[in-house]
Amino acid sequence: MKTAVYTTFYQAASPYFAGWYQSLCSQSDRDVDVWIGLDSLSPAEAQRFAGAAIPATWVQQDVPSSPATIRSKALEALVPQYDCVVLTDVDDLLGEGRIEAAKKALQTYDVVGCALQLMNGEGHDLNRVFRPDASSDPKELLVRHNVFGFSNTAYRCEALQRCLPIPDDCQLSDWYLATRAWYSDAQLGFDYAPRMYYRQYGNNMAGVLPPFSGADIVRATRLVLTHYRLVLDAPGSYDDKRRRVEAARRRAEFFYEAITASSDCLATYARALNALEPTYIWWWCVANSELEELWNR
Repeated sequence: MKTAVYTTFYQAASPYFAGWYQSLCSQSDRDVDVWIGLDSLSPAEAQRFAGAAIPATWVQQDVPSSPATIRSKALEALVPQYDCVVLTDVDDLLGEGRIEAAKKALQTYDVVGCALQLMNGEGHDLNRVFRPDASSDPKELLVRHNVFGFSNTAYRCEALQRCLPIPDDCQLSDWYLATRAWYSDAQLGFDYAPRMYYRQYGNNMAGVLPPFSGADIVRATRLVLTHYRLVLDAPGSYDDKRRRVEAARRRAEFFYEAITASSDCLATYARALNALEPTYIWWWCVANSELEELWNR
């Protein structure tokens, strides 16, 4: 399969460019083309930060753009040219078998995610793994949670093309694309072996490590509500799946009203959430079903 690897380079992640590129060069399967979206950087600046001349197709924006716009432009350009694309985040590291495993999985699935070994900002292993429970169906989690990120997911390009473009104001592009793929009856799979090293630090859009502060929970809920709006505004009618997303949005709205109307409710919820055995998936902190009695009264 003709394969591309895609990431976005942006100024705040510049300390990690070199590590990301070294991990890419260490792959067991290097039969890929590299595509890099640039957010407020030139190719020369990006390569200087990386400390290497990177043979890549560089995708630049002529005007200031959102991260979603940059990613959408790059993906729309590459999908007609390739059979599949492996998505990575530049502040994370690829395990040496990431590309090989993704290609193999895409022989069966349209979309495949993989587990993530969590590390801190300095790259030290935290001995925790991001992945859904083995008894769950990852695609069924998409109504309320996400395990298909821009760092750990690969797509057949035919399936990805049906999910594009990404709205300019989309902040959770990974969840948007995965939900759109699920909507279109793509076959979604998940590799429970960690194939990426996922950095947990202050710049994460969606942290998965407790403790969660009240402000963290409010911010996360706002992002989730915006995600639901964009998914439900997307073209197409999907009957039962759409009804399930609508119900999840109403539930998240009710949760948001409860925690913003009462500081006591928010504080109580945050304490109870941080006392639970954590589940390392995105948006687990929002309207947690184990704590519903605290906010759904």
